[in-house]
Amino acid sequence: MQGGIRGIFVTIGEAMTFYKEHFWAVLVFSLSVLLPLDIFLLIIKQLSILLPGLDNLYYVLVPVVFAVIQLPFILISVMFIKDEPFEIREIYSMFFGRISNAYIASLFFALLMYLLTMISKSLGIVGFFLAFSIPYLVVLKEYDLFTNIKKSTGLGIQKCVQMLAFFCCSILLYWTINSAVSAGIGFLIKETVPELLFLFLKLLIDMLLVPFGVYILTKSYSNWLTKGQ
Repeated sequence: MQGGIRGIFVTIGEAMTFYKEHFWAVLVFSLSVLLPLDIFLLIIKQLSILLPGLDNLYYVLVPVVFAVIQLPFILISVMFIKDEPFEIREIYSMFFGRISNAYIASLFFALLMYLLTMISKSLGIVGFFLAFSIPYLVVLKEYDLFTNIKKSTGLGIQKCVQMLAFFCCSILLYWTINSAVSAGIGFLIKETVPELLFLFLKLLIDMLLVPFGVYILTKSYSNWLTKGQ
């Protein structure tokens, strides 16, 4: 257990080093990929509130868009782990070269998640865990579509406890930072944080935390796959 905890802290330390060494690359892809797609999801979510018929579309798009958002950061993380130099245009080329595989496989799982959610929300969450490995397998192993789906399902089953722990910690960290920042701004302006400013803070926090979390997951998936999991 101690080794596992030590490994977690080592990976967090590596993630901080990764962030520092590749800050500009992370910033470029945060602004060009993460931010636009995050805004797209926010727009769809707001429209789903105004037009209830679109709520199904939102829940289908979330896993697909989330898979695509992670790809460039996974690519940069792999380069860092392998200690290989890279150029930003090279990452763009690799990103667009692999986006279709991640998109199609994630769309399959998104539709499956939607059908499972129609039966039970708990089943929809299960579908999310089964699909989450897709973008990592696209980069780390470059499996074909059906192998990707099969391997992602296997990893989702085998590593569900580790993944659940990671997501619980991530949600807690996100909520803590979001609450602290919102409370701080609310204290400074002596009123409730405006909705538009709150959405801007969400986007900013996503830009800060998503690449960090993706690196930790990339390292974890790399270790699992190396061990033959």
